[in-house]
Amino acid sequence: MALGPRWSMVARARAADDGDPAEIALYNAETLSLLGDTAASNRELARARTSGMAKARIRASPVLGK
Repeated sequence: MALGPRWSMVARARAADDGDPAEIALYNAETLSLLGDTAASNRELARARTSGMAKARIRASPVLGK
């Protein structure tokens, strides 16, 4: 998938070797949601969940609150 300019930060965060993959995916989901890209936000949210992010942590997000 070709990534546009708005994705550069998301792609860099995803490629980072340090940090918790679940937290990075959650931050990416929040960022993409704020940018109005709901489908991409939901994909990152799914990555956060499969990486072990607790549902309570996702619900606590002031951006997502799902």
